[in-house]
Amino acid sequence: MKRKNNKISNIIGIIIILTAVLANNNFFAKVDPNYQTGKVIRVVDGDTAVIRMKNENQKVRFIGMDTPEYNPIRNISDPWGKEASEFTKNLLENKIVYLEKDVSETDKYNRLLRYIWLEPPQDPGNPTYEEIENLMINGILVRDGYARAKTYKPDTKYQYELKEIEKSAKNKKLAIWS
Repeated sequence: MKRKNNKISNIIGIIIILTAVLANNNFFAKVDPNYQTGKVIRVVDGDTAVIRMKNENQKVRFIGMDTPEYNPIRNISDPWGKEASEFTKNLLENKIVYLEKDVSETDKYNRLLRYIWLEPPQDPGNPTYEEIENLMINGILVRDGYARAKTYKPDTKYQYELKEIEKSAKNKKLAIWS
């Protein structure tokens, strides 16, 4: 009788574990191996954040765009710098994000260079313009006028889309374009 109860308990345990694993929405998600997952620990300014990946905090510079500078400790505040920093903080702080590398690993300040996604695109190797504009933080900052599209070679993967998004923000006279 005890063996039968143990078998039933084991089967129930396996069912519970499988149910928990399969209930995870992203279990079957198609995520390109070029994306890393991380948690935003702190926003440094409009285009830089500290992101925890693999139990290590990394300073990450968002590529393909540039926000006005803001650093109250060093008394630096370009027009729209504070607003860009606050916008980024509201979007990202304590969020899980997906980081996509272009060509370069780091910049001269040893920050990781990445595109930051709120969620990975449907086709990770080929995101749509709408996904770049609405799911990629780099695109969202440009879309809402808190950043200029700015490319530093060799990291040029989304330069065309970000320039097009910038044109729209300029036409709408958003934030830095007002």
